[in-house]
Amino acid sequence: MKIVHIADVHLGATNKKLSMPLQKSLKLENANRLKYVFDYAKKINAEAIIISGDLFHSKNPSNQLVKFFVDILSSCQIPVFYVKGNHDEEFIFSDNFKNLNFKVFDKDFSSFELGENVVIGGQSGNQLDLPSLNQNKFNIVLLHGDIHSKGNDCIDISLCKNKNINYLALGHIHTFEQGKLDLKGEYVYPGCLTGNGFDECGEKGLVVIETQSSTIQFVPIQGKCFVIKRVDITGFKDYDDLDLKIQKALKNYDGDFIRIELIGQYEEEQDKYLGFLSNKYSNIYPYFEIVDKSKIKLDAEKLKKEILSFKAEFLRLVCDDKSLSEEEKNEICRLGISALRGDDL
Repeated sequence: MKIVHIADVHLGATNKKLSMPLQKSLKLENANRLKYVFDYAKKINAEAIIISGDLFHSKNPSNQLVKFFVDILSSCQIPVFYVKGNHDEEFIFSDNFKNLNFKVFDKDFSSFELGENVVIGGQSGNQLDLPSLNQNKFNIVLLHGDIHSKGNDCIDISLCKNKNINYLALGHIHTFEQGKLDLKGEYVYPGCLTGNGFDECGEKGLVVIETQSSTIQFVPIQGKCFVIKRVDITGFKDYDDLDLKIQKALKNYDGDFIRIELIGQYEEEQDKYLGFLSNKYSNIYPYFEIVDKSKIKLDAEKLKKEILSFKAEFLRLVCDDKSLSEEEKNEICRLGISALRGDDL
């Protein structure tokens, strides 16, 4: 039996750092990916779809989003099992869902049999009270929370061990993760369905569970994604040289949301042409930004000799300030030297 697992769809989520057209584009991308999941499940003859929380980004999604999901369910003959997440735990599934093949797990543990050999159970929240399940069945349990933290959204994974769980279907962490639960079971975070910022880079997709062979497969979904590429600018000569380094880093990343992080060292007199480069690549990619993490190459011995140099004294004061992080020191030095040179800040 094949079962499709997704989580953290976050229908309605926005990234306010993006322009309105790009926000709408990401929302549409997310909706299309959700529909793709259901189409894919039909294609592989899956017996069920399980969603481990945060279907909606808030407890008050728009009527349009709710209708969109109801329409998907209405056209799908596959049973769907859902456990509420921290974003939509207060959302009330209205009468629109009652006649659909859609099961919601709430704060008390419950389970459903799927065929003769598979049981799907779940519980929302983190006050877990899981029973020992039938060891002769393939048991899937849906939960939403972080097994690695001790915050409000944490799950004590030790409460899930030795309960005859074959597959612990988790949500909340937005990257794919798989690990051993106990001698019998595995836990899996499928990750979010669509990245919504540079803290959600990498491939996004779904997981296919094959209960008979106990295999787990992550299936990427093609589409827009957020990409961070680090470019070492140490030793660059001029604009063309720097531009070539960025071109090499961006090879095969057409159509994505791009962040270039400049690292390495540069001479204090060198211009990095950040404005020109940002304008060039902003016309190529839907979203492009440069984050400068490079550091000024300081000659300590040379600075010591510049006894009456205001610049040397300024740099020494900044570098000796223990209250500043390395990033802050670098940015202050960069801005200070630019100001001393009379550059437009």
